[in-house]
Amino acid sequence: MTYFRLLVIIVCCLMFQQLLNAQTSYTSVSTGMWNDPNIWSPVGVPGAGDIVLIDQQTIISTNGQREVAGFNTLVGGELALTGVDGSLTITGNANWGGTLGGGIIRDVTSNHNGTVIIANGAVMELTGDQFPAALYGGARLLNQGTVRIVSSAAIWGQDSSIIENQSLFVIDSTGFFGGFPNGGHFINTGIFRNLGNGTCGFNANWEFRNMGGTIDVQSGSIAFNCDGIFMGGSYNADAGALLHFDSRNHTFEGTLSGAPAGRIEISAGVTANTGVSGVTFDFQGTGLAWNGGTFTGSMITIPGNSLLVLSAVGLTGGSTLLNLGTIRQDGSAGISAQDSSIVDNQSLYEIIADNAGFGGLLNGGHFINTGIFRNLGNGTCRFNANWSFQNLAGGIIDAANGIIDIANFENAQNAIIQGIATVNVHTTFTNDGINAPGNSAGKLTFIGNYNPSSTGVLEIELGGLIPGTEHDQLAVTGNAMLDGIIKVSVTNSFLPAMGDSFVVLTTTGIVSESFMTVNAQTGLYVHVNYNSNNVTVVVDSVSLTSIEDITGETIITNYELSQNYPNPFNPTTNIQFAIPQSSFTTLKVYSILGQEVATLINEQKSSGVYEVSFDGLNLSSGTYIYKLQAGDFVQTKKMILLK
Repeated sequence: MTYFRLLVIIVCCLMFQQLLNAQTSYTSVSTGMWNDPNIWSPVGVPGAGDIVLIDQQTIISTNGQREVAGFNTLVGGELALTGVDGSLTITGNANWGGTLGGGIIRDVTSNHNGTVIIANGAVMELTGDQFPAALYGGARLLNQGTVRIVSSAAIWGQDSSIIENQSLFVIDSTGFFGGFPNGGHFINTGIFRNLGNGTCGFNANWEFRNMGGTIDVQSGSIAFNCDGIFMGGSYNADAGALLHFDSRNHTFEGTLSGAPAGRIEISAGVTANTGVSGVTFDFQGTGLAWNGGTFTGSMITIPGNSLLVLSAVGLTGGSTLLNLGTIRQDGSAGISAQDSSIVDNQSLYEIIADNAGFGGLLNGGHFINTGIFRNLGNGTCRFNANWSFQNLAGGIIDAANGIIDIANFENAQNAIIQGIATVNVHTTFTNDGINAPGNSAGKLTFIGNYNPSSTGVLEIELGGLIPGTEHDQLAVTGNAMLDGIIKVSVTNSFLPAMGDSFVVLTTTGIVSESFMTVNAQTGLYVHVNYNSNNVTVVVDSVSLTSIEDITGETIITNYELSQNYPNPFNPTTNIQFAIPQSSFTTLKVYSILGQEVATLINEQKSSGVYEVSFDGLNLSSGTYIYKLQAGDFVQTKKMILLK
């Protein structure tokens, strides 16, 4: 046989094979079994590579797996999946519902395993807005390609039917998921995306499970008006878009993350459980808006660089809200707590609502602060008697505006109350820490008594002669029963003169007792006068020519590690320390977990005052610890990086 004859035979065989594999379009003409050739036009049985149109008939797929290239249903068209493993794989394009919508996929298999599979590379479109496409009998739609809702189409679920999206499910218009009780389950491990200008909604007869997948709202909104399970995953809302967890039962676990430019919100009426392992809301950009609902379970964590915008929420079941990033409270309802639930603030908690409330039931809530708690609202931020507030070492309460009113309040040793507004301290106030009026000079008001313990400190900065404007002043509406330490320093390059007198504390009651220790800045010598209703600091002498003249040439008598400034900082801050004698000196920075992140000094140093800069550009927001060790002297302080 010549090579030419062999080539002709091969070509003919290939042409014959292509003829056998030619694509055929089949239309149903009557109800019946899939493998009955008489229910199709043309007569035959559709197979792989063919296109099927079910035209207002019920087609019963026999036992086993089938494959077609294209699949279309019209209103009244129904595919019934039967047998033990009834499945239909679509490898090309499909249209579920035709121009009017509709079409039914029903599972009648013996083990409820009926599945329609959209293969990788295939596309199924839901069109029409008059009749919903329907999954009945527990049928399963498995998407490994692309599913698109291209008009105001709806999917109707019944009998716990399932949509499992492993690839891309797109809403191009206004999608709706409805049905009957125990209607449908949407399981997402791929991308669920809304591109329409309207709302894609899931009603109460659906359950949505995001198992590490992506929910992407590029326009319009997605509203989960159904029960939901959200196990990790990525969440996005573009500018002007909304992702809405509505008033149903939800479970949040793992790390939910995103950097939205639009709005992602948890709404009033939500009952949420964080599960045993807890949930981390790692949302940057515009953050996560928490507008209501009740949370119970274990730990809710806001990590560094993340933002939670809180209007109203209930914490129950002893749950803990751990803030390592930023919480911004913009609603007056605030947090209602019970069952000894906890807010653990280690970074920045800002009140911007005019009248923010912390309420609840008996044994309600505990606010533990080692970060910054700042009130910026014009009204009163109030913690009722069912809350306790512990400002622990390193914590700062910043009364920047309005009134902070706390019924059960502890200011621990090395914790700070500062600001230029008002704090209502009540009669149960324990004051072991630092009171630092002003913000580089200013006036702080205590409603109630000023009663520091032996470890208490009153820090006064002198920047001029006018009280509350140029130098710090503490105004007390009750009595001042003094103890502890008063620290006096100068600021803003102010140079006081001998004999200058500064009223640093006033009362509407009486002043009793005295400070145990007067601690003035090196080169500044003062004494304190105690009058019936005020305390004054009088300058005896000054050996400084200006504040900037504190250098290594000054005689240093004590070790001292100063608070970094500014604090919080972004991304740089300055740390000043003093050593009275030559020592091998280290200054290191650690994370809140004790991990070393920077060594600023590690060398022999002569006696003097030193200042170094720390750059946290490559670090996450949060609380850090800096530690000075010079000879046998060791001291640590906290600082907050806030990006």
